[in-house]
Amino acid sequence: MGFKAISQNVTQSKDSVVVLSEKQARAVATDLVRYDFLKNVAREQEKRISNFQKVIVKLENTISIKDSIIFYQKDYIDAQNSILKIKPKPEFHAYVGVQSAGFTINPPLFSGRVFLEYKKINFGIQYVGIPTLNNQYGLLVEYKLF
Repeated sequence: MGFKAISQNVTQSKDSVVVLSEKQARAVATDLVRYDFLKNVAREQEKRISNFQKVIVKLENTISIKDSIIFYQKDYIDAQNSILKIKPKPEFHAYVGVQSAGFTINPPLFSGRVFLEYKKINFGIQYVGIPTLNNQYGLLVEYKLF
């Protein structure tokens, strides 16, 4: 394998002039224009690449901020609630069922309860319907142990 190399020694003098044919001059001018155009295109492409890289960094920062907000959302809400000292709202529940007297099947007792339930304590009323006896009503207060 061989390579061809051309070496030229240029001597600078005041009256040195290079004479080119018209075809060579057109080729040189075309090459210079193409070089200038490609240089401008390369500069614009570098600007675009730089702008895209900046946009990518901004989007990555935005995504990481959103991810951290989602990750710490519950902690943030709990902290805000503790600052505002918001207590959980009571819940209203009603229960209906059948219960037995002792461990016997007969006679069944029909019961119903309505509660206003807080975090640790419940207030309500209870109705127990006994088919053979008088129905019973009562107030309930319960404290949640666990």
